[in-house]
Amino acid sequence: MRAVLLDVGGVLVVPDPRAVGGVMGGHGGATDPDDLIRAHYRAVHEADGDDGDFDWPGYHTGLVVHSGVPVGARELCNQGMIELVRAMPNLWSYPLPGMAATLRALAGRYRLGIVSNNDGTVGRLLAEQGLCQLGAGPAAPVEVIVDSALAGVAKPDPRIFTLALDVLGLPPEEVGYVGDTRAYDVSGARAAGLRPFHLDPYGFCVAADHEHLADLADLL
Repeated sequence: MRAVLLDVGGVLVVPDPRAVGGVMGGHGGATDPDDLIRAHYRAVHEADGDDGDFDWPGYHTGLVVHSGVPVGARELCNQGMIELVRAMPNLWSYPLPGMAATLRALAGRYRLGIVSNNDGTVGRLLAEQGLCQLGAGPAAPVEVIVDSALAGVAKPDPRIFTLALDVLGLPPEEVGYVGDTRAYDVSGARAAGLRPFHLDPYGFCVAADHEHLADLADLL
């Protein structure tokens, strides 16, 4: 494996637990960032499916449930989360602990790139958070950033991975892809011929047909 392509949401950043905790705590749920990040990954796991089947409403419901919101307050809390997402389009912007250092270490071993289903702003987000950027700078260097809104194609369509491979100039069998879902990431990377890695920090996925990572640093 000579290069690694990375998803962004759920791999480098997660929904900001400070904002999420404000909603959950207001309805009797968790406010601790560690508890909310765990709840996020559990909700992702339960909403995840194969071949592009990801239940987004189910994810938001699961996040409320696993954040410990009492049954009687869940409907109002879920509505509060919907309103938060509308009011805060950059909600998915909280870097996971130690991520900047991990990316710099990975850049010393692999050629790196980004492939993300996003809204056209992912390159700016990553640079502003000091995680990675195209070319030289203080953040980890990446050679390509493919944002679905700009590319006109989204995961799990294998063509979005091909766009990154074209820039790297590498065959797919020499490139890994790290994502946090089977629906978008494992199935899409596999269809494109890449080696898929499922980032699953809490070991919720027990599927034996693909590789798992507990931490992105495991690639080192």
